[in-house]
Amino acid sequence: MTAAKKYKTRGGYEKHRASKHNNNQEEFQQLSPSLLAEMVGNALCNVMVNKVFAVNLRNELSRYSYQQLDGESDEFSFVKKIYEGYARNGDREKCYGKYHATQFFTGLSSNAATLLGAKVADCLLTYCKQKQQSYNLLNQNDGCFTK
Repeated sequence: MTAAKKYKTRGGYEKHRASKHNNNQEEFQQLSPSLLAEMVGNALCNVMVNKVFAVNLRNELSRYSYQQLDGESDEFSFVKKIYEGYARNGDREKCYGKYHATQFFTGLSSNAATLLGAKVADCLLTYCKQKQQSYNLLNQNDGCFTK
């Protein structure tokens, strides 16, 4: 008979649980082409509303029309792989690095594509974080955490 492991902090327990017992998270964190298209639309809207970016970039992005990716395309598979990697390990820097290494938005200048890529990555990470928080709230009282 083995004794239950005791964790010094809730964060330590949650990190262990997320890395070792992540089976249920896959169910609610599936990325679909329509969800990605919605995130790209939100990112474009945020760039237009927040007038902190250069006018020429905002003008270029206002004319940009994103074509929703096919669920079987290489581009979508790559974005999904990055997203699922972040969902598993929570490493923001690794996620941003992989996301920015590839150009997803054809027809845009390098600067506009980089800006849009950063904003879409922000949306992806925010979505994933919200889903993880709601998952943690649902499973908060499972009796495994000891103070």
